[in-house]
Amino acid sequence: SLKISMKPKFTLITHDYPPAQGGVARYLSSLVKVAKGQIEVLVPLDHKTPFNKGVIKPVKFWGSIWPKWLPLIKRCLEVDDNQTILVSHVFPIGTAAFIAEALGGPEYTVIFHGTDLKRVNTRWKRWLLRRICTNAKQLIVNSDATKKLLNRLIPSANPLKLTPALEYFNLPERSLTRGELNIDTDTKVILAVSRLVERKGIDTLIQSVAALHHKVELVVIGNGEYAEPLHNLAELSKINIRWIDNADDQTLHNWYAAADIFCLPGRETSDDVEGFGIVFLEAAYAGLPVIAGESGGASEAVVHNKTGLLIEPTVDACTKALIKLIEDPDHASNLGEAGHDRVVKDF
Repeated sequence: SLKISMKPKFTLITHDYPPAQGGVARYLSSLVKVAKGQIEVLVPLDHKTPFNKGVIKPVKFWGSIWPKWLPLIKRCLEVDDNQTILVSHVFPIGTAAFIAEALGGPEYTVIFHGTDLKRVNTRWKRWLLRRICTNAKQLIVNSDATKKLLNRLIPSANPLKLTPALEYFNLPERSLTRGELNIDTDTKVILAVSRLVERKGIDTLIQSVAALHHKVELVVIGNGEYAEPLHNLAELSKINIRWIDNADDQTLHNWYAAADIFCLPGRETSDDVEGFGIVFLEAAYAGLPVIAGESGGASEAVVHNKTGLLIEPTVDACTKALIKLIEDPDHASNLGEAGHDRVVKDF
């Protein structure tokens, strides 16, 4: 077996790493964990990680003059020549790695997640993306949907698909947890776990819950720049809702255990898309039926009518899907069981 004391083969340079929340941070930290010491991580000086010496290192990312990412070129040049740089943000870290390699620095591999490609929206960025990808040692995508986005921009690209996966986690006992969380036995808990950004569809979900005539509680776990308008919408809608931000893993697992349905009716926007959706796997592993907006890579995380329901990201479609699962608990249970089995088998 590999010795953890071996020199790392890769250096991941990223500003999106735990305790930052979201799918990309989780994806990268899981990759580092399973690499067992073969990946060292460089994060910005102001990153709030409790640093693990020898694995996670705070370094200077940003400077005071434009372009502010110039120090990243030096960081790339400082990486050992026998290592490969892992780039998880093609702009600007991929740009820095590309320039550093041209100056004699190490090879680099680029990981794409979906939204990064949606934001390649100018002729200059498309030209630069092609140069970065052409010189990369390897290209990696997190889903077939992200591969399609990449091939729209670079038809000849042949990336490796490396889908997210889960670490096993223990769920607390459902009835005890619901009691501790003050949830009535006859209340259906609808759970959403998400960054609070427009394309996640929390606004659609709030309006759908407002249209129900069932005893439900909506629980939204996450935070983000779209929080204030969502809070205002929920208040106007007069729904039964709990907002939970900065949740740790135990809090998250408690709500997975207490919930009845997981719903995230996300939609694709001009500059954002769901590359895959790790939370769909987490919910499925917890045995929850999943309702997902049919966009991006969601259809790879959720199998329609087998592990959940893929819907048009509209209020009407979301409301009908919620009613279907609330009024047919056996069907909901079957979807949850199938989702759990699929995660164990494939992810």
